[in-house]
Amino acid sequence: MATPPYFGPYSYGLRTEILEFVQDFTSGPARFHLALRVQLVDGRSNRIIASRLIALQEPLIEQTPTAGVVAANKATASALEQTVYFIFEQIAQSDPNQADRARSSPEHHPGK
Repeated sequence: MATPPYFGPYSYGLRTEILEFVQDFTSGPARFHLALRVQLVDGRSNRIIASRLIALQEPLIEQTPTAGVVAANKATASALEQTVYFIFEQIAQSDPNQADRARSSPEHHPGK
């Protein structure tokens, strides 16, 4: 188990596990497979609040390593987006006020 980078008190933690990260050239068309398990953890009790499996397949536009990287990047971006929605959904259910604060924080809108 990795040591967390932050040692102070926190409200929530996110555990992630990569279950599958594979380029599959045996199917037609070739596909990239990504599967993650994400768990939202209560920072005070270390109890798992919610868990979700995110599994995606992204077709490769051609059968090359570069196309595999492009597909992996697309699948990863989509998985991260799904993870964010999952987190906000769970926090909103457990503490609506904290979810509102998180959505309005500068970290949630990095382009602004």
